[in-house]
Amino acid sequence: MHDRSIGKFVYDIVIAVVGGVAVGVSLIIFSPLVVERFAIVLPSCDNPVGLSSMRLDQMYRDHELTIKASSVAIPPQGYQRDLWKAANVIDGSPGTPWVPDDHDNKRRLTLSFNRKHDPRLICVVNGQASDSWSYLRSQRIRTAYVYTHNNSGLLAPLRTLGEYDLQNRQPLNFTKGKTKSITIEITQVYQGRKVYDPDQKRYVDPVHHVALGEIEIYEKDPHA
Repeated sequence: MHDRSIGKFVYDIVIAVVGGVAVGVSLIIFSPLVVERFAIVLPSCDNPVGLSSMRLDQMYRDHELTIKASSVAIPPQGYQRDLWKAANVIDGSPGTPWVPDDHDNKRRLTLSFNRKHDPRLICVVNGQASDSWSYLRSQRIRTAYVYTHNNSGLLAPLRTLGEYDLQNRQPLNFTKGKTKSITIEITQVYQGRKVYDPDQKRYVDPVHHVALGEIEIYEKDPHA
């Protein structure tokens, strides 16, 4: 009887150990799947999940949005005068930027809405992003302050990107909440550099103006 009790005790221990090992192996195998399944995905410029584009181009055409710049640079002779106009930032083409005047100390761009919106994500294309040599030749934004109509600004640092990423959208820091306007004030820039121009087939000097290629704004999707 005593031997049977010892045998059952040993049997119970073996079963417990084997069961524990099995559970541990299962957790190792399936934990990443469980985490991935229930992970919280936050909106980003690459994947603005749960948010809806404000369709700034359509709002502009419908007179629900106005865009005002502190200045617009005059392009070289032979180009149309409004080449670098403020509304370029919502035309869907990163290669047609807004360019403020070189001597503008404010370098501000303001988007004003006809009613309050609740933006959750602001994304920009930084620089003259039509091609890599134009991008590197001109200045890009290093830092900017982003203001909404009822608060002081937040500092928004931006990166300078590689040849194959220059049209990637980057997020701007800003104070969340309902607002009727958003203002971007450029404070620091990345300097342009001398580059080879394939059109002219020679090296060309940097230009001393900064460019903002595109702005996209997303608000909470009412149907999400």
